[in-house]
Amino acid sequence: MLTILTGAIGSGKTTRLRTLYAAMPPGTAEGFASERVFEEGRLRGYDLVRLSNGERRTLCVDLAVAQDPPRPVLVRRRFAFDPEAFRFGERIVADALADPKVRCILLDEVGPLELEGRGFAVLYRRTLAESRHHGKDVVACVRAGILEDVQRAFPYAGPVRLG
Repeated sequence: MLTILTGAIGSGKTTRLRTLYAAMPPGTAEGFASERVFEEGRLRGYDLVRLSNGERRTLCVDLAVAQDPPRPVLVRRRFAFDPEAFRFGERIVADALADPKVRCILLDEVGPLELEGRGFAVLYRRTLAESRHHGKDVVACVRAGILEDVQRAFPYAGPVRLG
């Protein structure tokens, strides 16, 4: 099953994802959360955090705030994304797909970058396909304003629940 946690920016999607993860028996879920990082009260960017152990990588920085954007970088609007964070997310999901104890994979978030075919687009598509083959559920965060676009761009053949 695919569960999509949807809401506006800042509405608590990541918090709901972390709450779901915490409620699952240890070792049965894996994934990542995109957590805001603040510097002197201003949003500096986002870190990608592995849910099982808290390991983190800088996902992106706000070019207007950060003095040290990642190189090489993928830029979308005001954010510079670090390609290493995408590789980190891919490793997390590959580990989850290969682990027979993991029954649920949690992904935060599928956004405009993925709709452009960048970021985690390939990973999300692969996770949806392979999770069914491996009998694993997927929980993904998606902004309410792009939910229909995401559902069209990343069709899922199984049951979908909005949360």
